[in-house]
Amino acid sequence: MRARIIDRNVLESFSPAEVVAYLRSQGWILQGFWKEDASVWAHEGTTEQIVVPIDESLADYPHRMAEVLGSLERLEKRSQLEIARDLVVANVDVFRLRLCSPSIDDGSVSIEEGVALFTNARDMLQAAARATVAPKAYYRSRLPIEAEGYMDRVRLGQTEHGSYVVTVLCPITPELNYDGDWAEGVGDPYERRVTSTLANAVIELGQASREAMLQSNLRSFESRIPQGVSANLCDAVARIGDLMEDGRLEFDFSWSRTRRPPKLRMNRVTISYDSFPILKEAARLLKETSWDDDFELSGPIIRLDSTNTSEGGEILVQAMVDERPRKVRMRLDADKYQMALSAHQNDQDIRCEGRLEREGRNVILKAPRRFMVEKEE
Repeated sequence: MRARIIDRNVLESFSPAEVVAYLRSQGWILQGFWKEDASVWAHEGTTEQIVVPIDESLADYPHRMAEVLGSLERLEKRSQLEIARDLVVANVDVFRLRLCSPSIDDGSVSIEEGVALFTNARDMLQAAARATVAPKAYYRSRLPIEAEGYMDRVRLGQTEHGSYVVTVLCPITPELNYDGDWAEGVGDPYERRVTSTLANAVIELGQASREAMLQSNLRSFESRIPQGVSANLCDAVARIGDLMEDGRLEFDFSWSRTRRPPKLRMNRVTISYDSFPILKEAARLLKETSWDDDFELSGPIIRLDSTNTSEGGEILVQAMVDERPRKVRMRLDADKYQMALSAHQNDQDIRCEGRLEREGRNVILKAPRRFMVEKEE
């Protein structure tokens, strides 16, 4: 006997959009509407119809959803639990991260490992969200506004069986069509491009690590920056490797039923344990050799140097770079140098933006802009 879902709260959690997306993907066709409360669906090969409530505030909404599940159970000959799982992910892209290691054969991890795993899964998605806006070797500054809004909408799904699996649900805008035909030449929305970028970047990451293993250079990673490979992505994957004693890391992508799936070489990627040290080193080198056109610097001035203040001068600022305190040099014009001199005399921090570069052991901020002195609290 198959399990049935009778919990009112669970039935209320299924949205009409999820059910409709699922029905469309399974070949059901909209036949019309019953009053203004429900849509009516039919499927070729069966005389049965499914009535989907539209208004979630209706008193009998849970009862109607139970009828939908019952009809699908009979027709598909699957349990309601299986169908419910598919309904939940009908209108989202799903990113699954699976740890396959002898140390977690029982399907559990320590609480510290669990926190690290979820944190790094988030960091991978953030790296892809950044790369979708602008591919770079390394991201130092805060998230772009578009990426920040996207990350606020991402949700964690239930963990799944199979060693230890993290499930990330990525929201997707449904695709509309013109008179039954999908619009050609119209690009995907940002949220779909993020998951596509992550999938492509992981594919390229696996290939880059294999090439680097043979060639012993960074070129295989640098050449894949346009595809979304970055120090941030390498670092997040490598940190997960630190949780494992052996085995492999599997990435699996499934796509929302409300949009056409992206064209990828594969939807499942495996990165072996021996790749993690290479990824860690690639992350370090990409950080050390990259620059940032929009770096935001803030901190106290620890040294000023000028032979003629009317021509400006050079200052040295103690600031956080790559999560470490560093001394950053910058050249200022006369007006900014006077502001810096006053800030130093009054023990005030300065803040500005510019192009962060490394020259040997030195860290330099070039073309500083939006230079300002922090107000005392």
